Amino acid sequence: MTNYLHRTPNPWNLSAPPAWFLVELAAYDAELRIFPSAEEPCYRFARKAKVHPAVMTALRNRPDTKTYWEHGLVPVTSLPQFEPWAPKILWELAERDLHRVGGGAAAADILDEREARQEAVQLAKQSDDLDRLAQEAYIDYTVDAGTRNNFKTRGGQTVTAGPRRAAHRPQHWHGDSGAVFQREPRS
Repeated sequence: MTNYLHRTPNPWNLSAPPAWFLVELAAYDAELRIFPSAEEPCYRFARKAKVHPAVMTALRNRPDTKTYWEHGLVPVTSLPQFEPWAPKILWELAERDLHRVGGGAAAADILDEREARQEAVQLAKQSDDLDRLAQEAYIDYTVDAGTRNNFKTRGGQTVTAGPRRAAHRPQHWHGDSGAVFQREPRS
């Protein structure tokens, strides 16, 4: 297959991908190339560049960059040496393919839109939480101020809670129990 560059330096003696994988890779995208890395024990995936990658001229002394340069490729991703050859690799390539969504600018727009939706959901939840807390604080304030009764239901009947009583603990009390003694309200 022409999508595997086997004449590149291969110091880790990485074996070529299976033929079925190269056929599937070519069917997925005819511009993708794969070659063994000369710098790390991994495979490099690259794409034929539409314009020659002149940006890489300063890095041509690195072995993998030299391969990109000589074949007119731009890097896509790397695959570890011990990753099994499986269709999952092609699915992951499809999920991360910038060209599939229209290039880098379109991918950035998709990410920006996703972040904006997440932020809107977060702001709506935060607003709902603040509204609920404000309502609870208002009810507590009006009950404490005596301008509102705290209505509770017991057995289907509405009962009004009496005024709050001041808590009192005897001065000699040193227990660690949560018991609180309440004074009777003064008349």
